[in-house]
Amino acid sequence: LNIQHVESLNDVVASFTRVHVRETVPDSVFEHAEIKVVDLTPDELIERLKDGKVYVPEEAARALGHFFSKPNLSALREMALRRAALSVDRQMLHELDATALPGTFAAGDRILVAISEQPGSDTLVRTAKRLADALHAPWLAVHIETPRSETFDESAKRRVAGSLALAATLGATIATVPAESVVAGLRSQIEGSRATQLVIGRSRRSWWFELRHGSVVETVLRHAEGLAVHVIPSQSPCEVKEITADRLFKGWGGPQAYGVTALLIAATTLIAHLGQPWIGPGAIDLLYLLPVILSASLYGLRPGLVTGVAAGLAFNFFFLDPIYTFTITQPQSVLTMLVLIGVA
Repeated sequence: LNIQHVESLNDVVASFTRVHVRETVPDSVFEHAEIKVVDLTPDELIERLKDGKVYVPEEAARALGHFFSKPNLSALREMALRRAALSVDRQMLHELDATALPGTFAAGDRILVAISEQPGSDTLVRTAKRLADALHAPWLAVHIETPRSETFDESAKRRVAGSLALAATLGATIATVPAESVVAGLRSQIEGSRATQLVIGRSRRSWWFELRHGSVVETVLRHAEGLAVHVIPSQSPCEVKEITADRLFKGWGGPQAYGVTALLIAATTLIAHLGQPWIGPGAIDLLYLLPVILSASLYGLRPGLVTGVAAGLAFNFFFLDPIYTFTITQPQSVLTMLVLIGVA
């Protein structure tokens, strides 16, 4: 069987030979057969054609001038060797899965691209496609669905779905995988797919966010033994963001956040006022930590900061001399407000 007779390669062969081979064999026959490669250099095959060992002399001369030119033979030889290597690789993966051995053990590359809700995932998909084409490698696009995915807004969900659809259009296998964390899901997919190359985006989240939650990219790099990792900025600087009133307002919390915050500060002030004879002024500032912690935990950093400032002002207004004014006469009052903001 010559490589040009494999059905799935028919259009590829035609693209450089300008000949559509009509006699083809289904890929399923090739994939289930034992492969034995008979390899000749283009020069050796040309000599055999000239000596009449392949076709009769008239047909051989015509073939040498068209289909079996030296550049075409070099390309066909490369295709044959690559196809044989993929066949061996597929057989090896089947045996590895049967024995549950860890590792990649790749005779050929396999590419995994991680799709997130961040802007710029389409860029990751296109980068993975170019890499797969350059390496003639299969590729998988995967989105790791964690409990945090339930908090995504509609635009984030559309970005994920759009990027997966684009990957499928470009020829990738796509998957959405549930996991407790992005890192755990990626590691599972890397091991399960025996990926040798990972394309992942570096998000533009703040250093403070990554300090609290950890960096997916840095964690993956620390455990990327035997894996080539391509880190791509998740969003191009020239990308235009869609700015809406809802998006601007959401970062500072909605009316509910500040309504609850006001009620918490009012309740804390009332409790502190009623209990002042027993708890003393020195412990009242500790009570104001409660609304700050609750607000920051429920609604995020910015509402928490606003609550910290409001709690500090309420403590100063109702309990520090001179009371019922915002005048600060004691340095420790400034320290109290800074502590409340720091807790937020």
